[in-house]
Amino acid sequence: MTSSEMKLLAQQLACPLGEAGSEVADRMTATNALIIARCIDALAPQAGETIAEIGPGNGLLSQPIAQALGETGHYIGIEHSALMATKIAENLDTRGGCAITLHQCDYQLAPVNRASLDGLMAVNLLYFIQDLPTLFSTLMQWLKPGGRLVLGVRSAQVMQQFPFSRFGFINREIEEIEQGLLHAGFTDCTSANYVEGSVTLDEATLPIDSLIFTAHKPK
Repeated sequence: MTSSEMKLLAQQLACPLGEAGSEVADRMTATNALIIARCIDALAPQAGETIAEIGPGNGLLSQPIAQALGETGHYIGIEHSALMATKIAENLDTRGGCAITLHQCDYQLAPVNRASLDGLMAVNLLYFIQDLPTLFSTLMQWLKPGGRLVLGVRSAQVMQQFPFSRFGFINREIEEIEQGLLHAGFTDCTSANYVEGSVTLDEATLPIDSLIFTAHKPK
């Protein structure tokens, strides 16, 4: 792929748009299945809880959260892409399950009440955040005392192998993310790295991993 094609791919990964965005989102669903499943396991949503997810994409991989929350739970999806917000509304099955609220906006504009969330999850969000302190401060405000946070990314070493990551991606080391969480007041900050296998991009086979961060708001 040319540099121009890589730049367009990076833009679609950040905010899918149009037919090409739908195709990228379908590929992301397959590629992100393991990392999202691990994040959901770490979050461990329970019946009756209120859980938010920033950047759920097309929503297909978020179904286990909605199912776990049950009839008395509440799932809040915050999605910057208008295309993906539409897909979430189509893909999340609410029959016999939790209440679902979708906000199509940047996370800073999402009308989430202070101390209203039992848990929050975001996968592949941190690449596109310039200001980590503001992000972590906002998430801290949203969580209830004792609320839990789960963040999933690929490691900086893995992402740096992908040419598209030169265009608008911020690849941070583990220490920077953990220190950012601690400075924001989170406790019990941990990280775990899992080898996933490989993906093919432009005829090159590249390894991928899952880097999962967990933290809590103090009680």
